[in-house]
Amino acid sequence: MVSATFSPYPMLKYIAPDMSGYNLYVKTHLRLWGIPASGTKLPIKRPTTRTLPRDFMDIYINAIESNMSDTFTEDQLVGISGSETTNNTLGFVFLGLITNPDVQRRAQGEIDAVVGKDRTPTLHDRPNMPYVECVALEALRMFGGRALTLPHRALKDTYLGGYLIPKDTLIVGNFYDCMLSTSSVFENSQGI
Repeated sequence: MVSATFSPYPMLKYIAPDMSGYNLYVKTHLRLWGIPASGTKLPIKRPTTRTLPRDFMDIYINAIESNMSDTFTEDQLVGISGSETTNNTLGFVFLGLITNPDVQRRAQGEIDAVVGKDRTPTLHDRPNMPYVECVALEALRMFGGRALTLPHRALKDTYLGGYLIPKDTLIVGNFYDCMLSTSSVFENSQGI
């Protein structure tokens, strides 16, 4: 939350949670994403009756339900749920590469030229693979995980596009509309 007082000064969320906007942020964030208050059971999407799990989340939920260890909890499930976003983003990368074979060939050619076939890439290779980086960034643009940004709070009455945004109003940006819709400022907002 860039415009929140507690962002650059995290200790304010403990010292002055109301004045720093932290309590308002947490309340709105919980309501926005539908996360129940502490102590409330989370609505977990249970695995199907298939014998094989569909993904990592199915395996984790099965571990919780089997009581095999107290280290698998619903609270931790909320914390690790980002793995699904990563999985979906990678799926989007692969879908984009499969449906755009020219992009796939060019990216593979760049990887082969920089890394070769005898080792795996490292972060030191990144500056030498600008096309591969563009492919990865395009996939992240196309699949932002959630279409909304983190909530921000207006620190004073502000006008934006002719609209008044009163002080202390929470603002949630819409990635889809600004980056992917046909009214986007990007020339080719619909894909690679």
